[in-house]
Amino acid sequence: MISVDEFRAFPPVDYLKHYPRMQRPGLPHAGLVNTSIKRSAHFNQFVGRLMKRTRTFLPFVLFIGLSATALAQVPRQMSYQGVVANGSGTPLQGTHALTIKIYDNTGTTIYTETQNAAFTNGLFNVVIGGTSAIPGTILFNAQYTIGVAVDGGAELVPRTPLTSSPYSLNAAQAMSLAPGATGAVTSLNTIGGDITLVGAGSTTVNRSGNTITISSTGGGGSTGIGGVQSSDGSLTITQANGPIANLEVTDGGITSTKLANNSVTAAKISSLGAASGQVLGFNGTNVVWTTPGTFALPYSGTINTAVDAFSVTNSGTGRAGFFKNSNGTPLTSALYGESNATSSSLTVAGVEGKSTNGFGIIGTGGGASSGIFGRVITGPTAGAFFAGTGVTGFSDAGHGVAGITYNATNSGVFGTATGTGWGVRGASTAGVAGLFEITTAANTNNALEGATNGSGNGIYGKNTAATGSTSGVLGEVFSSANGIGANGGVTGVLGRVNPTSPGGYSAGVRGVNNGTGGTGIGVIGYQAGSGWGVYGETPSGFGVYGLTTNTTAVSSGVRGETFSTNGIGVEAKYSGAGVGIALEVDNGAIRVAGVNKAAFVHTTTAANKLSANGTDVDNPLCNGDPNALLFVTQKLNPSGIIYNNSPIGVYYNTIRNKWEIFNEANTAVPVGAQFNVLVIKQ
Repeated sequence: MISVDEFRAFPPVDYLKHYPRMQRPGLPHAGLVNTSIKRSAHFNQFVGRLMKRTRTFLPFVLFIGLSATALAQVPRQMSYQGVVANGSGTPLQGTHALTIKIYDNTGTTIYTETQNAAFTNGLFNVVIGGTSAIPGTILFNAQYTIGVAVDGGAELVPRTPLTSSPYSLNAAQAMSLAPGATGAVTSLNTIGGDITLVGAGSTTVNRSGNTITISSTGGGGSTGIGGVQSSDGSLTITQANGPIANLEVTDGGITSTKLANNSVTAAKISSLGAASGQVLGFNGTNVVWTTPGTFALPYSGTINTAVDAFSVTNSGTGRAGFFKNSNGTPLTSALYGESNATSSSLTVAGVEGKSTNGFGIIGTGGGASSGIFGRVITGPTAGAFFAGTGVTGFSDAGHGVAGITYNATNSGVFGTATGTGWGVRGASTAGVAGLFEITTAANTNNALEGATNGSGNGIYGKNTAATGSTSGVLGEVFSSANGIGANGGVTGVLGRVNPTSPGGYSAGVRGVNNGTGGTGIGVIGYQAGSGWGVYGETPSGFGVYGLTTNTTAVSSGVRGETFSTNGIGVEAKYSGAGVGIALEVDNGAIRVAGVNKAAFVHTTTAANKLSANGTDVDNPLCNGDPNALLFVTQKLNPSGIIYNNSPIGVYYNTIRNKWEIFNEANTAVPVGAQFNVLVIKQ
């Protein structure tokens, strides 16, 4: 392995050939070095003196020269020679591996080759590209350098820069023309590079030596155009065979088939002889300017066509049509539309209006008349909700019918029914059949009002579905404002009786369930939290009143029920000042029922007689509750039931967590003795 601390290199061989002798201080003259180095005594002396000169330096390499091999074709090879000594200054002998690299001007390796070279007294001679040709992508158009490493060692420094022979500098002109060069065409019609001239049609391109001849012959001779013809006679031609042909349009030669659509504009039509308001018309013989005719009233016409029989378009700001009835006769319309179609469709109408940005039909009425009046002569077709309708509104995006009023006593949309039908009806197969909405927060009016002077309902809600949890009327609010009392707070559905002296059984809200089974409910109140499901309030009457009218059924006027072990089925509370009555039982007894009854009969047994003078009361209503109130009396049955003949008392046994009935005389309670017990929780 060779390592070098100092690297001395001479310019390439071809470069030295064209310069005088070169001498380095302390070294013999290098002389003119040829592309092939001959071993001689003078050369050996030169190498020996060089080794002595560098004895004190680390091993080095001396490159003798670099040249290009001259062949018939430009080769992708270069000859390369040099002298190498080892670390002790002894020239290398034998065969050693050389790794040769070519670097571009950025120091990037662009070529690498390894080959075995023979060394004689340190001299080697190789051909770069001998084992792997230098690729054509290396153009030698920039500064390149060569690096060498011996037997896999570190690359010797510095690298050898490649230089040019003086006369080879002229080869740079091969990449472009020399300035001021003559006798060369660089481009043709701004096209450079290889150019091929090709003739088309009767044009030919011929080359004779350095002469190119372009020629063209016409079909009829040297004139180029053989002749001009007019096959349909629309053109008059003189001197058709040239050399100059004259063309003239024949009178009547231009027919309608020869005119493109929209080619004749208004500016091309002469107004000569026309008066204001006249149009072009045909008088039976010629097309002349004439005064257009007018409608003769009354006008009536019939036509069978698939398009509009009468169409008027106004592209200005006025109306396309105006119809007015000025005689004031009732039941007379300014415009009447009628359709005799037998099928039901949204497109079949006596009068149809359509608008892309406004109102399809707008009607303005004065006095007792109607702006728009719709009438159906025959009955509706079954299954079509819009059939048989006086006025039908349909919209793909907006409002089918819109009503607007600026009068405080009139209606935007008014419907009346003289029979059993509906004055105004909304129907829908998927959406909402009718919507009444107030969009201004400051408006305190009602979104929907229903009024009747008869015996019917002001507003009637009906749901005809046979299944599902549905509602005839649903009221819904989203406000979370607080209220005080029955007349404050937000309300989903509000019912009100306005007379201050209403009739009997009048109701602000009434719920009626016509079901005869036991699961129906007239009125349900529900609250999702800890509030009240039903709240009733009155200044002096009954806040909530329940009544059952069946004289034999086991039923309740008011029933309260709870599922919580700490809850209360029915609660009575006095909230006034001082002492009042929370619960009153009027004209009737109090009955207890169920599995765990508050009033029951306790019987003494051997199992509950855990002390000599007492008996334990085992009832879940008082077990474990030392705060319960027990009211106990002895039960005497003349039929022979055992009687405890002693005054009694009760106390809570904290060991057994049960209430105990005991004899105050400290006598034994006989087994079989019975006691009436009432438990009140507190």
